[in-house]
Amino acid sequence: METKIRILPEFIANQIAAGEVVQRPESVVKELVEKSIDSGADSIAVIVKNAGKNLIHIVDNGSGMSYDDLKLSVKRHATSKVFTSEDLESINTFGFRGEALASICSVASMEIRTKTINDAHGWQLLAEPMKTEVVSPISTENGTQIFVRNLFYNVPARRKFLKSDMTEFRYISDTMIKFALSNPNKRFTFYDDNVLIFDVKASDDYQRISDILGLNIANKLLPLNFTDSIIEISGYIGQPELAKMNRSGQYFFLNGRAIFSANLAHSINTVFENLLDRNQKPLFIINLKVDYSKVDVNIHPQKLEVKFEEERHIYDVLKKATQNTLYNHNLIPDITNLEIESPFIVINNQGSRSIVNQITGEIVGDDNKSSKFNFDNKIDNSNFLKQTNDYSPQKYDKITSAFDVVFNKQTTSEYFGDEIKSNQVIQAMGRFILTLNSGTITIYEQSSTHKRIIYNSLKNKEFKPKTQKLLFPLEINLPKENNSFITEYQNILNECGFFFSIINEKIEFYEIPDLVKAGLETDTLNKLIEKIIDLPHISNFDILDSIYKTIADTLSIRTGQILSEEEMLSLINGLEKCDEKYTAPNGNRTFVKLNSEQFYQKFLRL
Repeated sequence: METKIRILPEFIANQIAAGEVVQRPESVVKELVEKSIDSGADSIAVIVKNAGKNLIHIVDNGSGMSYDDLKLSVKRHATSKVFTSEDLESINTFGFRGEALASICSVASMEIRTKTINDAHGWQLLAEPMKTEVVSPISTENGTQIFVRNLFYNVPARRKFLKSDMTEFRYISDTMIKFALSNPNKRFTFYDDNVLIFDVKASDDYQRISDILGLNIANKLLPLNFTDSIIEISGYIGQPELAKMNRSGQYFFLNGRAIFSANLAHSINTVFENLLDRNQKPLFIINLKVDYSKVDVNIHPQKLEVKFEEERHIYDVLKKATQNTLYNHNLIPDITNLEIESPFIVINNQGSRSIVNQITGEIVGDDNKSSKFNFDNKIDNSNFLKQTNDYSPQKYDKITSAFDVVFNKQTTSEYFGDEIKSNQVIQAMGRFILTLNSGTITIYEQSSTHKRIIYNSLKNKEFKPKTQKLLFPLEINLPKENNSFITEYQNILNECGFFFSIINEKIEFYEIPDLVKAGLETDTLNKLIEKIIDLPHISNFDILDSIYKTIADTLSIRTGQILSEEEMLSLINGLEKCDEKYTAPNGNRTFVKLNSEQFYQKFLRL
């Protein structure tokens, strides 16, 4: 009886493998350049004709191959990198996939010329689909040359579905740029037919970026560095003006290999979200170094995506490093607590002496009210600080400023504990709220402040939004593959004031929070859904917490929104009731306090 199951002929198995490894001419360039890098080459040339469809020619000065190695190199599963299952756990080379040359040989004509430094002459291998390889001696330079001609000539259906020459060349060009950026210590020469695209000599990272992306971009890059026991991060992030409407300016390199990671890109994109317009993506060139045993690079046919053992940690530190870089260049507010405890001082005024808090300018006590303090000129600092720690502002009905004491002013301002009720509150530049109280200026960033209040309310289940029913439902496009994800969290969104139905590939909102600004309903809802869908799929990543942060960002007061005094005071007093009030959920600073000297040092001293 004839069986239905058969073993595939080798040439068909190779063509199936080629479908995974060789998707287009760019795939061939990528595989062959990776092999050149693994061979130790420090000079690599790539020449393509007709966008690689007619010819891909790779020349390197690497170690070359012996006769025996050359014969084996085009066999399926042939590799010089993996010999045991343990080797898969610590791969530190590029072209370790055994099907590469065999797959290319099954869909194109291939010629390999190679020579080792120890051989008197080189060897040439000619390979055609379904034909036995021919190896013969040849006179050639040390290293390897590979010619791939007439790609997919024997698989017309595959060739038919290739894009235009311009598009296919762009894929190759993008890959060559990534190779050049990730290997600044190597020379790369790249030709399209007879036109030189670039020829970059070995240099440092910054010079290579300048050579490839241009000096105008290199001059607007900000260095980024971070190291701990798990990861080493280095590279550059672009200033906001370099942002693009797509991810074409975003480069991740893991241990020298170009990778794509939506999760890690998300960690950087979120830091820029208040600096860029909607849909803009920041430019960055980031090098990651992680122990090879902590990474699985073999989960994608082209090895573009990787799996990290400590992905949540890497996500967090990359975000923090980006925040620090932007803060250090005054692009975002501080993300740490800037309030520094300064020692109390004693000031004299017409025979009386008072203890003053240098941060707030408040008078802790004077001769009449605080006889327990030691005003002897030889103050015991340890005892003095202990005494001041016992001080509570609520013990005094009035608090006068240091300015008032020194200049014998009688004016006072009420102290109201945690609530600001003074009429000394103003809005500046449509973004900041300023309060003056007891010799201290406090500057609040209104959007970050509101985000913290909403986020805390959501987490503590205190957020009960007023909603508005829409006369006509608002429709938002939703890819069908994301239906289940949104449905899973529909109850959470309902609790936050968003009521909707999912119909085919659309969400129909019929009731939304009244915090959504009139006229911006569609834009706000689009942004909300896009951000929720784009949340990183990382193990141990708190999706619910991320949704709360997204909603807080969506509903918060925006920069440029004019506020009444009542609204400003409500924000300030609401923030005082929050945990972690110093930062917004995205890590941006909510406020900073400055006394007279700090204000002078920060803004007026040259």
